[in-house]
Amino acid sequence: MTNLNTIEIKFISPTNFRGARIKLTSPRFKSSVTISYDYSMSNTYEIAQEWLESKGFVCEYMSEGRSCYYIHSSTFISFKDIKTV
Repeated sequence: MTNLNTIEIKFISPTNFRGARIKLTSPRFKSSVTISYDYSMSNTYEIAQEWLESKGFVCEYMSEGRSCYYIHSSTFISFKDIKTV
């Protein structure tokens, strides 16, 4: 059985002050990052996958939770160690 890093993906609704965002949480490293929602893409999962892959993550597969998505990655990097642009 392969050990994978599970990343939780949640949509954050827009407010009067901020646009829609996506929060990626890594329970393994107890770290999270919030990224802007890209309206040119079709859903939350695709936006998160593209961001993760741009940071060097290898996304193996995804699954759906009750109110979120999960991306399972073979890359074990804390979000704290990634330089955000």
